[in-house]
Amino acid sequence: MILLIIFPLTFGSDLLYNTCMAQEYDTTGKDILNEQIGELMQESAVFQHQREKFIEQGAKEATFKSLMAVLNAKFHVEAVRALTPALQNIDDLQRLEQLLLIAVNVKSLEDFTEALFE
Repeated sequence: MILLIIFPLTFGSDLLYNTCMAQEYDTTGKDILNEQIGELMQESAVFQHQREKFIEQGAKEATFKSLMAVLNAKFHVEAVRALTPALQNIDDLQRLEQLLLIAVNVKSLEDFTEALFE
């Protein structure tokens, strides 16, 4: 909704001039506003993408820590330490979650190692 308020200073051509100037200003203001909204939407898309990446990275780190905690609680720490580099190279969140569930339910570190390298 555009509100156009015109204060006639004089009659005649000045009123027409003031009306045209007000409309020109309003159009310019809308153009500037549209540009700013467009820029914000682009920035917002970039921000949203970065935000999603940070959330996923946080979930990966939390899942990795949980996986290591379960393995260290169930099995000999030195044996688990030998698997750590392979586990750190996993970049897929779903795979880490799968391995966490396997670690909780597996009976031996050998069985977990087999599942890890499948």
